[in-house]
Amino acid sequence: MVKTNWYKLLKMIFTGHEKGFTLVEVVIAIALIGVVAAGLYVSMGTSSKILLNNDSKETAKNLAETQLEFVKGLDFNAGSGTSVYSTGVFLTGYAIVTDAEPVPVAVPTARDGFIQQITVTITGPKGITYSLTDYKVK
Repeated sequence: MVKTNWYKLLKMIFTGHEKGFTLVEVVIAIALIGVVAAGLYVSMGTSSKILLNNDSKETAKNLAETQLEFVKGLDFNAGSGTSVYSTGVFLTGYAIVTDAEPVPVAVPTARDGFIQQITVTITGPKGITYSLTDYKVK
């Protein structure tokens, strides 16, 4: 009487006699891993560009707000133009222009000469421009 190992027999029937992977299976697996890695590489590059762009925009916004508060804290100068108030904020790579103009009114009164529209324009790297406008009162 021959003793049969049913487990080994079923395993041979359902899995075949192969031990390992064929060359085609290995090449396909490597190609799939390469496609996934390339997709991840491209998405990481795009996300880092977006992050740097947003960081530059936020820096320009913060600089504009700081410069505007600096100008509002200075003594009132009744002149107009870009040289009326000094620049209080400096950061490498960003250009700051502060412009002060009298507020145009329909019917001028004696007190209207004491209101200025202050515009701060920040130009940053990669052509990023941010402008902020507020009013200064004597």
